Amino acid sequence: MRIIRLTTCLPDEEVDKLGGTHLPENCYDHLIQEDAEVYKPDGTLLLKFRKGILPLDLCQRSYESVRSAATPNENRGMAGGILTDEKAKELGMVKTGGTSGRGKGVRAKRINADGTLSNTSVAIPVLSGVMGSMDRNARFPYCRTTAWNNANPEKFAKAMPLIQRISDIFKNEVPNRWQAQKDRCDKTAEEWVIPNTVFTTITVNKNWQTAVHKDQGDLAEGFGVMSAFSAGGYGGCYLVFPKYRVAADMRTGDVILCDVHEWHGNTPLVPQEGKPHERISCVFYYRENMLKCGTAREELENVKKRVRGSGQPVYS
Repeated sequence: MRIIRLTTCLPDEEVDKLGGTHLPENCYDHLIQEDAEVYKPDGTLLLKFRKGILPLDLCQRSYESVRSAATPNENRGMAGGILTDEKAKELGMVKTGGTSGRGKGVRAKRINADGTLSNTSVAIPVLSGVMGSMDRNARFPYCRTTAWNNANPEKFAKAMPLIQRISDIFKNEVPNRWQAQKDRCDKTAEEWVIPNTVFTTITVNKNWQTAVHKDQGDLAEGFGVMSAFSAGGYGGCYLVFPKYRVAADMRTGDVILCDVHEWHGNTPLVPQEGKPHERISCVFYYRENMLKCGTAREELENVKKRVRGSGQPVYS
């Protein structure tokens, strides 16, 4: 087991400027490709890497199910990257949003056929989807299982043994953070928790170099849990924590447990010439606002009570 105890890191004011940018290939000093634990200068855990800890047959049985969840998505915000003027023009958009924080030049509005702007702001399109459950938001004022789950119950069931194994690995490797999520799951309506896990939700990404970002919406007391499926010939797409100049090469069967509230992103994915390739990455977590959800029946009843200004029901 490789143990890395970091003694230095970049200052926050320098790292904060990286938000929404794409990392170059030479942005790390440590590349993790074997079992390792990495500790920050203050002694807290940055990441644990477990090489090949997932059985290959379990990964193979889950691969086709999981990969189908990564679909075109225009709502990944800072992880999608800052929109340049050139990129916005290429996508037929006009940039919106502020110059700092979550709106730091990452959203835009599409130009309609008649030349007007769409009412909806979007981010750079990427291949990314969600499995499991989601809490309420402005667009969907009710808790729900994801559209992918509703359309693919058999695929979700096929992936369940892998998801449960990853939750068990989390328990063994970072038990205090696992327990924090378990305690929250025990207080959450059971239909929103993936059975026999401490997860409500899984984000699935395909062939995507995420820009530098911090995860939003997951339980702060928990921990980031990631795995990947790699196929064909490619290099790079390392997960990097730029403040600490630490990178990890996550491949099929590997699991990373890490502090996703630190800035992180990927290096470029570099295809090998003439070889097809695919990288599917998965992030397993508990969405912190799921505790506010009622049961599925209660959520449905609340939806039925919603009315428009005219007094007509919103949903009928």
